[in-house]
Amino acid sequence: MALSTFWIVVIVVVIFAVIISNIMLLKQSNKDFTFPDNYEKSDSDKKKQVDADKTKEDEPSSFI
Repeated sequence: MALSTFWIVVIVVVIFAVIISNIMLLKQSNKDFTFPDNYEKSDSDKKKQVDADKTKEDEPSSFI
C-alpha cells in the first residue's frame, strides 16, 4: 500500500510543526536558575573549586 504524495507532505509538515513548536517553547521558558537561600555546596564541589583555584594560581600569566 503506497502513500500518496499528499499524505507524505502532511506527515512531514506535522513533524516539522512539532519540532518548531518545541524549540519555541524552550526559548520562551528559558529563565535564569536561582539557587535557594539555604543552598550549600557539597564537599566534593568545594574541593573541586579549591583545586581549580590552586591551578589558576600555579599557571604563569601570559601577559608579561
